[in-house]
Amino acid sequence: MAPSEGNSFGTRLAKAFRPKASSKLQKRSKPGASTGAPAAEAPDSPQYEIRSPSPTYRKEAVIDSQLGERQDNTALLHSLVYDDEVYDEQQLARATNPACHPRYHALSRIPLPIWDEILRYLTPFEAASLAFTTKGLLWRLGFQPWQALNHPENHQYKIQFLLTMDGHLPNHLLCFLCASYHYRTHPGNETLKPATAHNPLYKCPKAFDLPFPRTRITPRRNLPFSFLQLVMRAKKYGPAYGIPVESLVRRWKEDHWSHQSQFAVINGHLYMRVSSSCFAESGLTESEVRLLLFSRDDYSPYFSICAHWRDGMLMELCKCALSHIRPTKR
Repeated sequence: MAPSEGNSFGTRLAKAFRPKASSKLQKRSKPGASTGAPAAEAPDSPQYEIRSPSPTYRKEAVIDSQLGERQDNTALLHSLVYDDEVYDEQQLARATNPACHPRYHALSRIPLPIWDEILRYLTPFEAASLAFTTKGLLWRLGFQPWQALNHPENHQYKIQFLLTMDGHLPNHLLCFLCASYHYRTHPGNETLKPATAHNPLYKCPKAFDLPFPRTRITPRRNLPFSFLQLVMRAKKYGPAYGIPVESLVRRWKEDHWSHQSQFAVINGHLYMRVSSSCFAESGLTESEVRLLLFSRDDYSPYFSICAHWRDGMLMELCKCALSHIRPTKR
């Protein structure tokens, strides 16, 4: 039986070598784009929509319209990473680059060796203050004057330099142990308490390691230097910087003694006056006089005195006054 014409070997061979439909993406023609007849496509070819690029990656979005500079977010993120080598190179470039100042500027005309000689005649406090004066001097002197303040031998110079910033930090208080400013925990509500009570004015990591600067008033009573700062700052800059001087006035009793303290600010200095009194009998023996005048804790007088009380005649006068008390009539 002869094969049919549609299934002959020649027909099958022609179908095998027939070109297949293109599998490439075909762009969909927009309506009205061309008036010609649409191109013939295979019925089984997939249709894809060609999307426009995101506006984030357009050229207009990454170029600053004001400055004309290309914005690079990657470089911005890398610049936030601290690198010692890069930091030192930038510092060196600031100090040695002659183009950091205009040519007509007086600072740009002074060579760096002369600046080095000037710094040798200044204390660390004066050198840091000079670099802090203007941006131009900071560019010329660099950060070395500030870094020198961190040395242990320059602790007092660093405190002297930080005290010049008191007028710009109302909510902070200078800590002399850390040589840095701490945030006030109770702004405006600081209260003077006895020495035995824990009375922190700010959070300091060295609060329990070393004693804070203070002045003795009476046994178990002292005046911390932080309160002196608060009073003087409030007097000099305003109430927001500290506390009024009247808040330091106190009355208290210590064993058989009564004390009253008064404070006043005169010509930029804080003056303190403490009045102490007690009842004494006549005819006291020498041991009774010592018990009346001296504290048993540290063998210091009950009343407020200076630290050099042993060198004067204060105690001799008190003992002499006790010996002149007339005996009571019975």
